[in-house]
Amino acid sequence: MKKRDLVLALCITTVFAVLAAWQRQHVYLILSADLLVVLGWIVFCLQRNRQHSIASVKLLDEGHINNFVERMDVEIRQFIPSPYRNMLIVNRMAGLCYLDRCKEVVEVLEHTSTWLFHPMFKLIYLNNMLFALCMSDAERARAFITEHGETLRNHGKKAVERFISGTLRMYSVLVEDDNTLKHELANTAQDSESLPAKSTNLYLQARCAWLEGDADSAANLMRQANELSPECLFQDHPENKFAIRLS
Repeated sequence: MKKRDLVLALCITTVFAVLAAWQRQHVYLILSADLLVVLGWIVFCLQRNRQHSIASVKLLDEGHINNFVERMDVEIRQFIPSPYRNMLIVNRMAGLCYLDRCKEVVEVLEHTSTWLFHPMFKLIYLNNMLFALCMSDAERARAFITEHGETLRNHGKKAVERFISGTLRMYSVLVEDDNTLKHELANTAQDSESLPAKSTNLYLQARCAWLEGDADSAANLMRQANELSPECLFQDHPENKFAIRLS
């Protein structure tokens, strides 16, 4: 709940509490009305937050990554420390991954509590952490898969299956140098409507082509990835051995 919403709810609660004390004979009726007002306000806030979340995700899907991060920054500042605020932070990390700030993502997620997270959102947390580790620290990515791989592979949540499968393919290609996924990547390239996700898919196809020794195809796929989502900066990460070898 946003700070101003919490203050308003507390003010409403206080007003009704005073009325209850003033008219003791109606205390139960007043307290019931108090509870209904507060619950109604909470439902309204949750619905409004859901609408904001949908609008923010649309920005990311359309490739407006910087705008997405800026919007999430504004949202996060408006909320008091809470599980919901932590969920917003986890969402923001998706944008930072595409902006080549993966080390920052790892550090932030390590200090972000998943207490009271819905099981599906815990999966999103794990997914974003694995994405960032694949791009920044291969050894830690291997250790992470050892600890959480079973959970990510057998979660049974259709809503996040596409994202997690894509990140697991990223792990195989970038960390384990597995070039056998080239055709699978090509077949799943249109599964997502998100431009950054499609760009990532092309990037991984390029990596597979490079592993096969086909530098021309790799360079062409890299160009396509950059053209599709120009704000995706991780392809040109100075510490990325793939980018360096293509240059």
